[in-house]
Amino acid sequence: MRSKTGTAARRGHVSNLFLQCQNVNRRESDMPAETCLKCGHVNPHATGSETEACPQCGAIYSRVKAAAAAGKPVRPSRAVDSGFKEAAEPSVPPPRKPATRAERRPFSKARYVESLRGETNYPAFRTVVRFGLFFGYLLAVCALIGGAISAFKTEGTFWHLLMGAGAGAFLYLLTRIWFELTVMIVDIADASVRAAENSESKSAS
Repeated sequence: MRSKTGTAARRGHVSNLFLQCQNVNRRESDMPAETCLKCGHVNPHATGSETEACPQCGAIYSRVKAAAAAGKPVRPSRAVDSGFKEAAEPSVPPPRKPATRAERRPFSKARYVESLRGETNYPAFRTVVRFGLFFGYLLAVCALIGGAISAFKTEGTFWHLLMGAGAGAFLYLLTRIWFELTVMIVDIADASVRAAENSESKSAS
């Protein structure tokens, strides 16, 4: 008898718990879902409490509703009702202002020519030109020395010295003109190649 009575009591207790759970589920199902006016998230498990907050953006429902009722603008949240975090937008750097004339690096002809000759496409030809310059200077010096020796001989005169100095000066001037002409031709060739490379890189970019 005692075992039957205990079993009946346990069954009655379980049935009461089952009924209570059904009542709770009915009350929860009867509660309307809460939609956040700030981010638009729908909360199907809202309790209706005054301090209840949106699980998505953290805004308190009652405060947001009161602000909307008062005519205050409700700033929408960037949060989206999804299972993924919103990707941060890439930061776009502000457009750069064109450099003024004072900020631009002044063009230096000497620096440009130096870089042009340092990165030349014709190093062998430039080496030959330098040797020709040295040979021309040597001929000019020899002409000057020859004129001086002829002038100081027993039969030498001042005209021998003057002729030697004139020949040396002429050879020096001729050597300088030849050197500058040949170097100018090579510089023009190197500058043309660099201009073609710059234009090709700009068109490719």
